[in-house]
Amino acid sequence: MTRISDMFQPRWLKPEHLAGRTQAVIEALDAEQVNGDTKLVLRMRDLPPLIVNAKQAGQLAALYGDETEAFAAQRVTLVPCEYRRGDGTTGRGIDICAPEVRKPVPKPAPRTIEPEDGDEDEAWH
Repeated sequence: MTRISDMFQPRWLKPEHLAGRTQAVIEALDAEQVNGDTKLVLRMRDLPPLIVNAKQAGQLAALYGDETEAFAAQRVTLVPCEYRRGDGTTGRGIDICAPEVRKPVPKPAPRTIEPEDGDEDEAWH
């Protein structure tokens, strides 16, 4: 069955495309021609590409360094955010943060059964 939303995928990732904090895997970060200008474009698995602004470029560099070739297969968390423009109005954007690390659930300690008075031979641990 064909879905209309599958036929009209967005060209560029926007904050409204994210359902809150979103985990992503970077495929590449390259300079590309966008509407006649050279822009950094972040390509991620299963998401539309993101045109990277200076703030986002700084966030990526803080996570993985200055060499863009090292970004492939790295994980990030995309977070929709609001910011104040120079004219005082509010805009929406996407912050790029460190990937969320899930802490493993500790295994419960094994239970022991203490012997009752006089049953020390029948006790098991």
